[in-house]
Formats: sequence, C-alpha cells, structure tokens
Amino acid sequence: MPPTVTVAIPLHGSRRWVDDVVANVRALPPSVTEIVLSDRTCVDDAADVLSDLLADDRRVTVVAEPTNLGWEDHFQLLVEEAQGDLFMWMPHDDAFPSSWVPTLAGALEAHPEAWLAFGAIDCVEEDGVTPAGAWPPAKPGVIQGWEAVRMMLHGEMGVPFRGVFRRKQVLDASVRLSPSADFHGVDMLWVFTVALESALVHDPSTVTTKRFYPTSACATWGAEQPGAHELETLARLRSHGPRGAMGAAMRARTRLSWVKARLRPLLGPAWRKLRRTVGGRDAQRLPPPLR
Repeated sequence: MPPTVTVAIPLHGSRRWVDDVVANVRALPPSVTEIVLSDRTCVDDAADVLSDLLADDRRVTVVAEPTNLGWEDHFQLLVEEAQGDLFMWMPHDDAFPSSWVPTLAGALEAHPEAWLAFGAIDCVEEDGVTPAGAWPPAKPGVIQGWEAVRMMLHGEMGVPFRGVFRRKQVLDASVRLSPSADFHGVDMLWVFTVALESALVHDPSTVTTKRFYPTSACATWGAEQPGAHELETLARLRSHGPRGAMGAAMRARTRLSWVKARLRPLLGPAWRKLRRTVGGRDAQRLPPPLR
C-alpha cells in the first residue's frame, strides 16, 4: 500500500498569496491525502477566503486560531498533528509543480536509507518571473556525512526544507524545530539533523520556484553574530553526529569554519584580498537561508 502524504501550508498575512495557494493545492496529486492550511496569527482574512475557494476539496482542512505561535512552533505543531506517513511544509508564496510530491515520494521509496527527499529551486523576484540569482545546485543522489557538513557550513540547507520526509521516523528521532534567539537558520539546522540521523536524497528533475521580496521572512532577519552558524552546527554534530574519528574530523572542520567566521569581520578587505589570491575569485554570494 502506498504511503499517505500530508501537505501543510502555514499561513501568515497570506491574503496576497491566495491565488498561489489555490494553484498549489489544485496541483497536488491524489497521493496527497491530507492538506492542512493553518493560520495561527490571523492578521487578515486569508484563511476564510481559502476555506471558501477550496471547499470542494475534501482533503483540505483550514485552521484559523490566533495563538501567535512563533513560526518554528507552528511548523512543529503541524508535523505532530498530521496523519500522513510522509509530510511536507509548503510555503504560501512559492510555486510547486504537480510533479513535486510524487517525484520526491518515489525518491524516498528508491532510497530507504533516506528520511527526506528534495528537488531543485529557482529563485525569482516578487512577480514570480524575474530571476533573482541562483542557489548553488546540490549534488544529485544521496547526501550524508561530509557532504551534509559542507552544505550546512555553506548555507545550502534551506532548499531541502521544502522536501518530503518520513514523518514518523523524524518524530521518533526527536528531530525538532527549536526557536533560537541567536541563530536564524533553524530550518537549515533541522535539515542538517535529519541528514545526520539518516540521509537526504536530491532529485533535481522536479523544480519549485521561490520568491524573494523585501517583506519576505528571510529578508527581514537581522544580522547574526559571527560564528553563530558554525557554533550551532558544532552543537548538532556533538548531539547527532557520528562518533569516533569521523565525528572528530567533522567537528574539527566546523571549528576551523568558526575561526574563519570570527576573523572575517576583523580583517575586512584584507580577508577578501586573501580569498582572491588563494582561491582565484571571491566567494560566491549566496541568497539568505530559506524557509
């Protein structure tokens, strides 16, 4: 029997994205057995409008309760209350093809060692059409170990957060989204922990479209303290990473990255000149972490 799938769409100020949400829901295949639209801030009437527009789809449940949960607790609650064997969070302002869920569910079936499968991403401006830079492509196939550490330290773990994952296994392993006052990329840290507990699998044949605009969540984040990213990565390696020589090497690599992060703002232009001299070019400028 094929696995059941839950898709959860967290809402917040989503009135402007109603048409996109409806289009995404209409594109979801029959293998998606539960669709939850959840608004826990209720700053506009998006939930009411969507409830009317999607009333003909029996899979859809719309929840509007102004509990003012933080986004991390809201997302975690959706996972815990879902019924599907597989689960994904679907951002309200992105566009997903009909192939997204079946392709990624198929990737998980083909790779039982992986708990999460993800596709590729196109970055666009608010209009949904104009290109907004490129996200570094992930390696196709299974991702774990050193490649997971590399992706985490280079800020590339945001894309898999849009993937489809094995809900029960993740919950049983106590992999949770936990708010942090010092670190913005808790979504990336969650994916990294999944990769340490099992593996990820990347299938670039299905592509989602991510909007970047001035009022999007990631665009409004403030600056982090230098090295915060690396310290969080190191802590997760200690709690979920491999033991023995492999784990020690991964932690040493992360400590080196922390030293570089602390030195970078102190050295300023001298650091950039050194990068050009040693690497032949400046480091690629990456978009902010996704969620």
